[in-house]
Amino acid sequence: MATTLGGAVPVERARVSGTPAITFGTRISYGSGAIANGIKNAAFTTYLLFFYSQIIGVPAGIVSAAVALTLLVDAVADPLIGRWSDLTRSRWGRRHPFIYGSALPTALFFLLAWFPPAGLTDFQMGVWIFATASLTRMSISAFEIATSAMTPEMTDDYRERTRLFSLRWWFGYAGTYGFTTLCLLTFFAATPEYPRGQLNPDGYPGFAIAGALTIFMVILICGIGTHNRIPHLRQADAPTQRMSLLGHLREMGAALKNRAFLAIFGFGVLKFSAIGLYSATNLFFGTYLFELTATQLAILTIDSLVAATIAAPISRRWPSSDIRCVGASA
Repeated sequence: MATTLGGAVPVERARVSGTPAITFGTRISYGSGAIANGIKNAAFTTYLLFFYSQIIGVPAGIVSAAVALTLLVDAVADPLIGRWSDLTRSRWGRRHPFIYGSALPTALFFLLAWFPPAGLTDFQMGVWIFATASLTRMSISAFEIATSAMTPEMTDDYRERTRLFSLRWWFGYAGTYGFTTLCLLTFFAATPEYPRGQLNPDGYPGFAIAGALTIFMVILICGIGTHNRIPHLRQADAPTQRMSLLGHLREMGAALKNRAFLAIFGFGVLKFSAIGLYSATNLFFGTYLFELTATQLAILTIDSLVAATIAAPISRRWPSSDIRCVGASA
């Protein structure tokens, strides 16, 4: 049981309650970090397969297999990164070393994914895709895991946590749809040679460079903007005994025996499988089935950004059951 201060107030609560309030700038800095993962998701789930199969000419099966294998890397690396972050103790706390350390690798590996060396065979291209995409995913996982874990450590106020999570979700959608819209209107704008600009090879270098630079900047903004919270972040005492790798794996395996976790895990698998299928085929259908230009695709993408913006006010105004019924009927 926690000790008390003056016989009434728990020491931990007293310490947290005495921390400075989270400022507007800190909230925005924290939320804007989600733009990085939004850009990565938009690029890798929608454009990577299209770029390599339709622009470079690699068989779609090889590209799809390479991208799918990166998810296995995620499944192994993410829990280990999370555990590593939890056990880290430094003058920058246990989260910010991962935030700052992920900025350059994420941007660099993201950029390399769009510039394969010349002269590679199809199989070698698949290896290049797997390597660069896996390294990008692991790098950005270090950032995402650290920032996600940092949210409840920044404040114990329920409303403040909700505000932080809401901002982060919105910026994530803004990164996904906003970046895609801007790129469709600029780098993939129609030309006489390519009326459907998404088929123009010259548009992808600018797309990749803009994505890498934005990822690098927003990660640093997130870290610098929340750096002032480091002295106030709650963290557990460092463990007195080191746990072996087998012990870490045993702890992760224990989660698979939890029925509640399995239900959430199963829902996540089905949800993100559907999202991934939609994202991977969306650009193909728009380009070849409906023969849409990049501008028309951008207009459709703006709809998603608007929907993400008004979703929160609508959810506060009407019961969630009514919203689910409307969504299901649509």
